[in-house]
This record gives sequence, C-alpha cells and structure tokens, in this order.
Amino acid sequence: MSVTYAFYTDTFKGNILTPDNFEAFTTRAEDYIAAYTYDKCKSEDLSEYEDLLVKKCTCAVAEVLSECGVSDISTSVKTSERVGNWSVGYAAPAVVSGAPGGMINALVLNKVQLYLGRTRLMYMGVDL
Repeated sequence: MSVTYAFYTDTFKGNILTPDNFEAFTTRAEDYIAAYTYDKCKSEDLSEYEDLLVKKCTCAVAEVLSECGVSDISTSVKTSERVGNWSVGYAAPAVVSGAPGGMINALVLNKVQLYLGRTRLMYMGVDL
C-alpha cells in the first residue's frame, strides 16, 4: 500500500505536501484508512484498481491532515493564521469540533468514502 512522493506528484498531481513532511502525513493517513477499511487495505490480494484507489486515498487523506495543521492527531488543529506580524492559533480537536477529532474524522471519512466507498474495502462483513 505504500505510496511514494513521486506517485503523489506525478499520478495524484498533489502539490500541498512537501518531500520533508510527506512521510509523516502519509503514515498517519494510512492509519486512518486502515481503521476505516478494517485493515483490508493492507491485504496482499488487492486488485490493481483497489491498490491505485488506496494510494490516491492515502494522498488525499494526508493532504487533509496537512491542511488541518495536524502534526500529531493528539495535539492540536490550526484554527487561525495571520500574515502581518505573523501569528497562528491552535486548539485541541475537541475544542474545534465538539468531540475529539470529530472535525478531522469527518473530513477524513469524506475522502475515504470518495475513493474507497465503491470498493469491497469498506465492507465490515465477511467477503465471500
């Protein structure tokens, strides 16, 4: 399932993540995707199409985490930023969303459903 920075820029056409923060955000993204797919995304028997969608999903979720200013899900979310006399504000995810990680989870789930909702990977039951 591992996605590379070359895939991110060349295939996904992403431009938000940098080579310096790419691995950190995609690692966290993979954790979210694994949770939403009941670890099916880690399966050895993914079709080529499913593998492509998982990689695209990883890139999209990593961008969400980056845009939310989340360096570690347990710490904080960027709530404001000002350029003149530079200033930035952070709050715990619970403060922003009313529930721990709620806003972030909703944004992430939206991306996971967009890419993987039409696959068997989000099905909680037993594949036959």
